[in-house]
Formats: sequence, C-alpha cells, structure tokens
Amino acid sequence: MPQVAALLFRAEGRSSCRPGRTNPTPLVVVAPVLVVAFGSFVGLRIVRDQGWIEFAVGVLTWSGFVGGVLSGMVVHARRRLLHAGEVSPALLLAVAWCWAVVLVVAQYAVLVIVVAVSGPPVPDPQLLAPVVVALTLGLGLGILIARLAASRPYLAGLAPALVALSLLALPVLWGASAVGDVGRAWIRNGPVAGMVVSARGRAAGADLDVRRVGVASAAAVVLVTAAGFGLRRRRPGEPPDGVALSVSGARVDPGLPGRLDLCVTRGERVALVDHSDGGRSRVLALVSDPAPRGVGAVRRTPAVAEFLRPADGLHPGVPAVDAVRLRGLAIGQAPGAARVLAERVVTFADLGPRARVPVGRLTQPELARLAAAYALERPADLVLWNDDLLHPQPTFRHRCLLTIGDRGAGTRTGRGWLIGTSDLGKVGEFSDRVVQIGAGEVRASGSAEEVVSLMAAPRFRSFPDADAPESCRVRAVSLVGPRGEPITVVEPGDPIHLVIDLDLAVPETEPFLLCSLSAGGTPFVAANMLLDGCRPAVLAGPTRVECRFERLILAPRTEYAVRFAIYGADRMTVVYPKRAIASFVTGGTASALGLEGREAESRITGGPPVFAPYAWRHAGADDWVGPSGPLRPR
Repeated sequence: MPQVAALLFRAEGRSSCRPGRTNPTPLVVVAPVLVVAFGSFVGLRIVRDQGWIEFAVGVLTWSGFVGGVLSGMVVHARRRLLHAGEVSPALLLAVAWCWAVVLVVAQYAVLVIVVAVSGPPVPDPQLLAPVVVALTLGLGLGILIARLAASRPYLAGLAPALVALSLLALPVLWGASAVGDVGRAWIRNGPVAGMVVSARGRAAGADLDVRRVGVASAAAVVLVTAAGFGLRRRRPGEPPDGVALSVSGARVDPGLPGRLDLCVTRGERVALVDHSDGGRSRVLALVSDPAPRGVGAVRRTPAVAEFLRPADGLHPGVPAVDAVRLRGLAIGQAPGAARVLAERVVTFADLGPRARVPVGRLTQPELARLAAAYALERPADLVLWNDDLLHPQPTFRHRCLLTIGDRGAGTRTGRGWLIGTSDLGKVGEFSDRVVQIGAGEVRASGSAEEVVSLMAAPRFRSFPDADAPESCRVRAVSLVGPRGEPITVVEPGDPIHLVIDLDLAVPETEPFLLCSLSAGGTPFVAANMLLDGCRPAVLAGPTRVECRFERLILAPRTEYAVRFAIYGADRMTVVYPKRAIASFVTGGTASALGLEGREAESRITGGPPVFAPYAWRHAGADDWVGPSGPLRPR
C-alpha cells in the first residue's frame, strides 16, 4: 500500500495531458492547502453560529464533497496506471477517499481545539436551511465531477475550479452575512441569496419564502440522487467466481448497431478475430478502459495484465529493469518479489545489456518485447493481448504463443485470456475458443475449425454506389465464369473475370482505368491503363467495363478485395476515386493445390494470398521435388 500511494501521488517529470490542456497533477497537490484554509474558516463559523449538530452535518457532507472531487482529480491524474492495469479503479478511488478523509479529519480536529480554547459555541439556527442546501449541492456536484472525470478525462479540469468556487462561496454563506453592508451586498447578489435572506427573515419574524427554499432543496436532493444512482449503476463490480471477464449489452462503438455479449472464464483462452474491420481492436479497447460505460456493463477481475499499448506504465526515464520493478511494487508485490519479477521479465524479453538502458531509449521492438514479457510474467487473473503487435518479430512471437498455449506454465495457469489476432492459420494452436466480431457484436463462437470455416465460406459481395446523383458511379459488379454466367465461387487457378456496370453523367474522353486485387489491405496485382495504354475512346452514360486476370493461383478460403478507379485524360483528374467495389472469398482446399502436408489445411488460412509453382532440392532428394497439381513446376 505505501508503494501504491507513492506511485499515485508523486509528481511526474512530464505532463500526461495533451498540449494546450491544463494538467491537474500539480492542482491535486495544491488543492489540500485551499481546502484546509477555507474549510477551517467555514467550520469555525458553523460551530460558533449554529452548534455542534450542524457542525457534524457539515463534516459529513463536506467530506463527501471533498472526497468526490479529489477522487475525480486523482483518477484523471493517474489514469495511465489504470490503463496499464497496475491498479484497479476501486483501489485508486479508495486511496483518494482515504486522503480526503484524513484531510477533513485533520482540519476539523484543529477547529475543535480552536473552539475549545476560544469559548463555548452559541447555537443560532437562522442559516440552517442554506447551509444544508449548499452542502448537499456540494456533495452532489462532487459525485458528479468524479463520475464525469472517470468517463470523460478532460472534464477533470473542472474539478479545481469547482473546489475554488465552493471554497469561496461557503464563507460568504456562513460568515459574510453578519459583517456589515459589504457582507449583506454579497448575499443579496449571490446565487443562493433568496435562501439566506429568507432564513434570516424567519429568525427576525418575517415570512419565509417556502417556495424558493423548497425548490432549491428539491434540486439538491435530485442532483445527489441522480449522481449517486448513476455512479452506482455504472460500476457493476467484479464478475462471478470462476469468470475473468463478463461483457453484457455493451456498445463497442457508437457508430455500430450491435451490442457485445462476451464471457471469458478463468483458465480459458479466447481469440478474437474479424474480417479486417478493426472489430477485435475495438473490443480490446472497450475491455481495457476502466472508465464506466454508458451502455451495458463490463465486469472484469481486479488483476488485469495488458499487452495493448507497450509504453503504458513504463517510466521513460528509468532503466528497463527498474521500470518493471516499480510496476511490481505498484501492484503490491514485496521488494524481493518485484526484483525477481523484473529479472524474469528482462530475461524473457531477451534484452541483455539493454536492460540497463532507460525505457525512453529502447527501440520499438525492444519495448514491445518488454511489455509482452511483463504481461506474461506478472500475476494476473485476466490477460488482454494484441497478437498483431509482435508480427514484426516472428521468433519472439512464436515463443510467446507457445507460452500462452502451455497450460502448465506456472503462474499463467488459471488465467483468462482475451487475444486479438489476425492469424487465422495458427489461432487453433493457442486458443480454446474463437470469437468472430462483426458490426460490434459476436457473429460466431466456437472451435477454431468451426469459426474459421464459417469465415472462409466462399462468397462474393459487391458494393455499388448509392442512387444519389454523381458524375460517375458504379451501378453493379459481378463475377462471371468461362461461359459468361454469374458465379459466386472462385477456385484457385480460375480466371478472375469482373464485369463493372458504370453510369457517367459527363462523358470522359480517353480516361485511364485501374482495377486491382488486394488481400489484407495490400494490393498484389493490378490492371493499370497508365501502364498498358489500352484506353477507351470515350466512356459515357450507362456503360460496361470488363477486366480479366489470368494464370493467378489464389490461396483457398481467403478474402480478397476488388479496387477500382478512373482518372481523366490529363492523368490527374479523379473521375472515380479509388475504392473497394467488391470482395470475394475463394473456395478450394490445400490438397486441391497439391499441398499434402499434415497441417496444410489449417496453415494455408492466413498465409500468403498468392501461390506460384515451386520446387525444392535438398540432401534427401535426388532431383527437384515439390507439390503436385497446379503448383508442380513445369
């Protein structure tokens, strides 16, 4: 706990806020001084003018206000630790509230001593109504700002202003009304002037403005109730026993229609896959964000290890081994255990002498290995893993996947794993269950063989333009067979014959057309009139363009995109911007290509998108050897 408190409240060398925004970290340090100074004056006036009962009410409500505001500020200032999974939201808020309670108790202990020395208090209930209303409003605003700061970090900048405003307003309410004409002028022009004037008038025998006081009191109660209910509803707590992660009815992205329902049990390895639309990344971001959600519920175990943003939680100014040791202290490990953890992490990351280099000077591959090794070695109940971050380092990635797939790997036994990956060929080797994400929801869930087979089912889809009037639009795209008939299945080695129906409102003379095929966002073959010069004399009105790719051996069960563009005769004017107008998934099997390896059918998915005839010659072969069928060399 001391190490966590030190990490939470130490001043950092550089701001974690964006340029141009106020960094609340120094304000978290300065705020207690303001709270003690003004709060002491306010408390003294309460005791002398109203008595000990109102003083007790003031202590409770003021503690709630200070705790709510400071919690929001601390959550914002230390959100990097939350994103890195070093502390849970509950622990961070608990430390902030403890700080607030100690602060309030200390300031009012001083007040008790001052009041005892200066003489007995004289009860005067004339300001009881405005005092209670003001403190209740302060409590509601404190809860509200803590909630907003947790869900919208930039709103935490309002917390210091709210502290200053309340500290300036409360002395006016409780003290200035009894100090001559200046004080009365402040009260008359203040935001709660009616309540104070009515309360003072009641003490003098005048009529009480019940309506104004009632409306203000009702508003205060509604604010506190709404803020408190919203805060409680947005914090669903930990998942049931045996469950590492539970997501129910959560909206992954405001622009997507679906809602996500997902469960990961302890000891289960769940792989997230998608159709290259970023669905798995959005789900990982949703689960990793500790802030409360407006729609649905995300419940996860407190001990979470993340490999999503390698630089998070690693201090750039200290050596790598010391940065890992500090993270071990932050999650509550003893100094000896944290030192052992750091040694194991840098050894697994294969940093060697670079372990003594400051984190900020490590290369991106080294930083990725360090973060991955820490996520594997640290104690955790849930691991969030982005497998794509290690694709540039295949050897280290393979070692990590072997470790993930090993159920008897020491501290890694019993963890829940949520792994985002684009490697459909290996996904069955390191996961127990595969979940396909599409449009913000689970489209399929089951074994790797079932889900990958479903995703790789042969199909053809076209993406024509809408009916809105444009100078040039694609009306239809189709795939045709050898006899010109529409087809939906392309086998490896078949010609790719595309028919594109266009509608040009303005005739184009000698335009340049481009049609390309891509896999995974990377084009690998193109028909380009800028290269071949085979331009049409004119394109006008409804017309048809056909493009045919020959002798192309595509991989089975792989998705391809068709991209199309038209440029004017000057080579610069964009008649039709380059975009995907269709996509298709090939049929066929690895054995149909002559690939007879034991793992050919699983490994071919997610492999290279295009094949060519090839052969091997090695020590055990008398001549060139290779696959049969279309891939046999001539």
